[in-house]
Amino acid sequence: MKKLIFVIFLLGCSLSVHASRLSDGEITRMHMYINSTPNGGVFLTTTGTRTGTTYSNDEFFIDLNSERGKFLYSHALSAFHARKKINITGPGECALHGAETIKDLQVFRVSQ
Repeated sequence: MKKLIFVIFLLGCSLSVHASRLSDGEITRMHMYINSTPNGGVFLTTTGTRTGTTYSNDEFFIDLNSERGKFLYSHALSAFHARKKINITGPGECALHGAETIKDLQVFRVSQ
């Protein structure tokens, strides 16, 4: 019986840790963070509906020390300058200064 309760407890904990999602948002600010450590990157300030997170801020972080980060930055920069709508999925992990990293970035055109 104790093992069953323990397994149920573990399943409950793993289900409570999940990715956050920003829907129907926009990137309103991009802040380049240059540091001598491997944590240099870009902070994205966003608007939109954010769910599934305990983070109190509206920022995401892109680490520029990887090819994936450079690709995400390019994608985000084009969305920012074109004022496109975005959806972001985060892994639920804090990266730097309370900002969450980006797992998936979708950019879409709003039909008029």
